[in-house]
Amino acid sequence: MDKALATGMLLLHSIFLSAQFAPPFDLFDEVGDVQFSIGSDVDGDGRTDVICATAKRLFWLPSQADGTFGHQRPISFADQLYRSLTAFDIDADGDEDLLLASYNEGIGIHFNNGDGTFGAVVIIYSPGPVLDLYLADLNGDSLPDALVGQGQGVAWLPGNGDGTFGAPSLIAAGHDAANSVQAEDLNGDGKLDVVVAAHSDNRLSWHENLGDGTFADYQIINETHLGPNSLDIGDFDGDGWPDIVCSSRNEDDGGAGLALFRNLGHGSFAAPDTLLPAYGNYFVQAGDMDGDGDLDLVSCHRYGEVGWFQNDGTGHFGPDIKLQDYAAHQRFLDLPDLNGDGLPDILYGINRPNPPKEALLWLASEGGGTFSPPALLELGVSQVSIPVVADMDQDGRPDVVLGSSGSDALIWVRNEGHGYSQPRLIARRHNYEPASIAVFDFNNDGWPDVLAGSVADDATNQSMFCVYLNNADGTFAATPPFESGYFYKRDLQMADMDGDGDLDMLWASPGFNGQPTGYVGWARNNGDSWGNFVYLLEEAVGVLDVLAADLNGDGLNDLVFCQGESPAIDYRLNQGNGNFVSLQTIANDFTTALYAQAADLNGDGLMDIIATADNSFGGNDQIAWWPGTGGGFFGPQQPIYIGGPAMEKFALTDYNNDGELDIITSGYQDFPMQWLEGQGGGSFLPPLPIPNAAIAVRGFELADLDNDGDLDIVGNAESPPNGGIDRAIISYNLANDVGVSGAVFFDENANGLRDTSEYLLDRFPITVAPEALAVFSDSEGRFSVYGAEGTYSISPQLDDCWSLTTMPGSYEIVFDGTPVDTLLFGVSPNTETPEGSVTLASAPTRCGFTVPFWLNFNNDGCWPFDGQAFLALNELATYIDASPAPSSVSGDTLFWSFSALQPGESRSINLNMEIAGVEFIGSALDLPSGLVPYNAQGEALPAEVFAFTSIINCAYDPNDKLAHPARAEQPPFSQNYTLFDEPLRYTIRFQNTGTDTAFNVVLRDQLSEELNWETFEPGASSHPYEATLYDDGQAAFHFRNILLPDSTTNEPGSHGFVQFEIEALPGLDENTPIENTAGIYFDFNPPIITNTVTNLMVSALPDSTPVAAFGYEAFSLLVQFNDASGLSPDSWFWDFGDGGSSTLQHPEHTYASPGSYEVCLTAANAWGTAQTCQEVTLSSTGTVSVAPVALPEVFPNPARDKVWVKYQPLPSTAPLKIYNAYGQLVLTLPLPSGRSSWPTAGWPAGQYWLQTPSGERVPFIILK
Repeated sequence: MDKALATGMLLLHSIFLSAQFAPPFDLFDEVGDVQFSIGSDVDGDGRTDVICATAKRLFWLPSQADGTFGHQRPISFADQLYRSLTAFDIDADGDEDLLLASYNEGIGIHFNNGDGTFGAVVIIYSPGPVLDLYLADLNGDSLPDALVGQGQGVAWLPGNGDGTFGAPSLIAAGHDAANSVQAEDLNGDGKLDVVVAAHSDNRLSWHENLGDGTFADYQIINETHLGPNSLDIGDFDGDGWPDIVCSSRNEDDGGAGLALFRNLGHGSFAAPDTLLPAYGNYFVQAGDMDGDGDLDLVSCHRYGEVGWFQNDGTGHFGPDIKLQDYAAHQRFLDLPDLNGDGLPDILYGINRPNPPKEALLWLASEGGGTFSPPALLELGVSQVSIPVVADMDQDGRPDVVLGSSGSDALIWVRNEGHGYSQPRLIARRHNYEPASIAVFDFNNDGWPDVLAGSVADDATNQSMFCVYLNNADGTFAATPPFESGYFYKRDLQMADMDGDGDLDMLWASPGFNGQPTGYVGWARNNGDSWGNFVYLLEEAVGVLDVLAADLNGDGLNDLVFCQGESPAIDYRLNQGNGNFVSLQTIANDFTTALYAQAADLNGDGLMDIIATADNSFGGNDQIAWWPGTGGGFFGPQQPIYIGGPAMEKFALTDYNNDGELDIITSGYQDFPMQWLEGQGGGSFLPPLPIPNAAIAVRGFELADLDNDGDLDIVGNAESPPNGGIDRAIISYNLANDVGVSGAVFFDENANGLRDTSEYLLDRFPITVAPEALAVFSDSEGRFSVYGAEGTYSISPQLDDCWSLTTMPGSYEIVFDGTPVDTLLFGVSPNTETPEGSVTLASAPTRCGFTVPFWLNFNNDGCWPFDGQAFLALNELATYIDASPAPSSVSGDTLFWSFSALQPGESRSINLNMEIAGVEFIGSALDLPSGLVPYNAQGEALPAEVFAFTSIINCAYDPNDKLAHPARAEQPPFSQNYTLFDEPLRYTIRFQNTGTDTAFNVVLRDQLSEELNWETFEPGASSHPYEATLYDDGQAAFHFRNILLPDSTTNEPGSHGFVQFEIEALPGLDENTPIENTAGIYFDFNPPIITNTVTNLMVSALPDSTPVAAFGYEAFSLLVQFNDASGLSPDSWFWDFGDGGSSTLQHPEHTYASPGSYEVCLTAANAWGTAQTCQEVTLSSTGTVSVAPVALPEVFPNPARDKVWVKYQPLPSTAPLKIYNAYGQLVLTLPLPSGRSSWPTAGWPAGQYWLQTPSGERVPFIILK
């Protein structure tokens, strides 16, 4: 079964950050009470398939080329009591139809549609209870008729040869419970007579066919055997006359369970030959089982045995050859050739109501009367164990091992890549309940073996362990079982208990409820045998779990014990060689501890303990943790969550890829699986249900079942809740799954067809409704859609310059898990105007190092164009090389000519430069770059330019996040102010600083809610990638098979980056901060969280240009000038009006003669310049003092709820005025004194100006 929907750049519906799971599917189909099964070539491929009827469903299993059988193909889900099935081409159309006898509905036909499907049942006869159906030509017209055994009587219906039948005729009404009917020429007159086994009449009899569809009254063959149930007819003794064999179900003192009635000729029969005594004989069928040319017998009898009887050719049969014992209430068998070797195999089913046992099995004939061990076709999943994931056949795909008491079987299921096989038997025997399973390589041959324990194994009161050795061909060989105590092992695991490097056996046994009979034990692995049991915890009440983990950092496995009816969680530290210190207590107020794990929750490098408990025995439904304090000691209990739903098994994993451990937990009542989001430091949010998760899951594993780089769920669950574990489920993680894909092509001639010369377009946006905001085609021009099964509408997003040339304009896809890769959209441009962009990116510019740079240029329009890209060098970065090499060099500028840059295409030039040394640390490295597009006439159009700036550092974080604009790095700005209409371009840089090649790198970036997600555009990168935008705003970039070398092997090659562009939402408040952080995942390692970048959104950039002002004091012709400028100028220029000047802040100047002079001061800072001029009048004597024009002081600045203004000396009576950044008058402020204030709590954030009566302006900022 395939899992979900897929595409190259994608977007999924998810209420969480990323981990979206497909709805769970059952590893095994539901079976039910197996009633009847036959072999038939349903699909006409020449192989014998299997049709099975149960109380819940009617289905068929396709035979596959490798000799195995596929999963169920449903025929009907009607609630029927099926008594027999017959496959025959009843309508003569060339395929085998299915005829059935239903106790409650009558005789029906499912007509084969010829494609492996069947039509709905057509009831042709409904006389009341029907017990059997047999096809035979009863009226001599060479057409099959229907012979029907009824609850009362036997009837026949003439066949018309086209799938229809004539009116029924009653042969006899006096047969009570005609369980089995057949037709054969018993008297040699050429007409088929009718044989009836009337169960309730205890009578085996026959009706002579008189011709013309009439029959004589019955003649008794036998009426001494109780409950005749099944019959078959054949010439068993080789005398040319058909004999009869009959099984009798009821017990009697002197009768026979299985008997042969020899035909003495002309319909007279000898006394019965008893083959089996009377004891629950259900069904018999004849076939040549040993290939000697005569008919042998196969029987299911004694309520649990399948056996065969060898015919010596004279009708004398050998003893019962037992093939299967304790098969639990078989009611039928069939002898089809299931593997195509020309030999009859044995098909049979088992069922038992209490405890429920369900399975469909077959025995493959090996010739000469020998048979292979039983093979499962369908598994009864009642009481399945927790699945164990392991690659059992070493093909690189994880398989699943589990036990089912519903089939008395230990099985494995092969992962076939596209789905899972039917169950494959490891072991099966009576009362086999392998509830505890561990997989490991016992004999060190490189193949995983299976260790399993059972309850009351083989109808004994002993719980047995057994190791099953992997034969490397899909089969297993049992080693001698060994007794392990009566109670099943709730928790069986393999752990190195003695520190010798191999895995020993460790288990927890709960004991009887409420009694101190539980224990924890282990057995040493001696390589080819097991040591004696060593008990580590005895006489305990309700031991539910044992955890093996290194608690004190000494490299040895210590043990933590969870006890269901005790308030304590205890532990023992390992001293080496299997010796443990005495019991110590972690908690003494944690009743009904269910399960424990160890992890470093608070990041202090010490192992902590986490455990779950439920409300049994007076406890609480809760999860708690105990922080490790070092040396194997623990701090007080810390609650994680108290309250329902009750949770048992859990896993610690970064579910939402935010860098913190989360808790994934099963809820074994009628609740879905839950997750508790980790906040760091051992803090978690309350549980939330996982979307699409199964309910009532008891145990589970997280494993990458499909090898796509994400963790899937495999577990067991109750269905219905609290009704017994009878589901084995898999839920695939959809993060990396592809299902529907297609392409967009440049339809140059607009003919609606993709011609051989027409290319695919990359970065083309695709709408996927209802799931996606946008998906984009990748660098190869293909898009892929990822999602669950369902209905999707997929269409291209067309800019104004594109027209769609293909039909349909939108594909409506009903995705059922089968990949779809044929979607194709053609587009043609409406313009020939080139439109391009250019960016430059680099690894961190580390002083003295060779650093990779990437010059990226893109076609953002709808028409291909030629052009030239350029890069101006800087003396702080020495050019080493570039790929491709520059087309030309002019001075310090490199040029690359290019042609035919296609719409959506992005090209990259890789450069290496050596950064200046440590003496230039903190210097800005500026590298201007640009793109010159040419129009269709080859004329150069205005260049697109990009200003690259990077600060040289000697210590750096190789995994970081950059934002552009980056004005905080550009004086005079102290913050990263960004205009509302400016797009934001983010760059995520990463480096593999590990010790080996990184195969997959995933970048996850949760976009701010202040960003307009619909404007997301993936951009340039160092390596090919798939981009994903989830509808919760997470952007994900997946570099599959990137093979990024580690920094010690190839430092320049160990770097990578990706860029994307996005716009802010319209209508944001002034000074709204937009923050962004990314997580970088190398393979399955924990994420590296980048720095956070912030853009402060404004409608206009702040202006702190100085306000020029000055005063002076004249002493005759000597003048002292005093700067009084506001807003922090850092340079000054004085023009004294007589030709003299100065650049001092407070200069002196001596004039040559008295007079009036116009003095001007120009004050400047990085924001700009301002000038003020005054007339200065001087005399040859006297002193003149002129104070500077006073500016008001605004504080605090920035402000939030209140602003103060101080103005000394007071100006004129004219008030101060306050304007916003748009020039609108906000407030007129009278100044009754030199100090005043006003509230600003309700003012929008942004920049404001206070204007004096003389026109000077003082800026201030309001924050929120």
